[in-house]
Amino acid sequence: DVIVALPKYLNISETFGNEMDWLMDLPVKFGTHEARASIFKLVEGNVTYLFVGNDHYFHRNEIYGFADDVERFAFFNRAILDVLPLLGMQVGEIQVNEWHTSMLPLMLHVDYHQHPYFSKVKTTLNIHNLEYQGWYDASILTEVLGISREYYDNGLTRMGDSVNLLKSGIETATRIQLNEISTEQLKLPQMHESGIAAVIEGKLNHKAS
Repeated sequence: DVIVALPKYLNISETFGNEMDWLMDLPVKFGTHEARASIFKLVEGNVTYLFVGNDHYFHRNEIYGFADDVERFAFFNRAILDVLPLLGMQVGEIQVNEWHTSMLPLMLHVDYHQHPYFSKVKTTLNIHNLEYQGWYDASILTEVLGISREYYDNGLTRMGDSVNLLKSGIETATRIQLNEISTEQLKLPQMHESGIAAVIEGKLNHKAS
C-alpha cells in the first residue's frame, strides 16, 4: 500500500475538501516556531492520501515562490515525522522530492533516528531539477528547522558559506535517484563549480560500492 503526503494547498482544499476525513490536530514545533497541523485523509483505491493543513502556510494562490518557503516546508516535514507514529500505519520507506522535502531525511537523521517507529525506515531522495537546491543562511538550522548549528559547522548541511538543503538530503537519505533532467544537469559546469556534482557522485558511488 502507498501513502502520499501533501500539504493541503488551497486548490486541493477547494477540489477535494468535502471528500476528506479529518484525523487530528497536533502542534508542530520547528525551530523557534510552533504551528498547528490539521491532518486529513483521503483513500482512493490502494492509495492513502494524507494532507497537512495550515491555512497560514498553504492557503495561497501559488505553491512555491514565497519568502517563507523554507518555513512552510520545514513545518510540513516536521508534521509528517510527528504524525506518522500516531496513525497506526507502519511504513518501510519514505520517498521525498527536491529540496522542499530533502530536509526530512536530515530531521530523521538528527532527531528521530532513535524513535522505535523509524528504526527500520529507509529514505529515498528523488531529484528532478538541480536548478533549485534550497540555499539559505546558516541561521535557518536553529531558527526554522530546529537543528543544532553543529550540523553546519561539521559540513553536513554546508556548501560554501550557506546551508544547502538539497545537499543535506543527499548526505542523510538512504539513497538518491536522479531523473533524465537532473542527470543531464549534473554535467553542467556550474554544478561542478558549486560542488553539488561531487556530493551527488560521491553518494551514488558509495551506494554502488
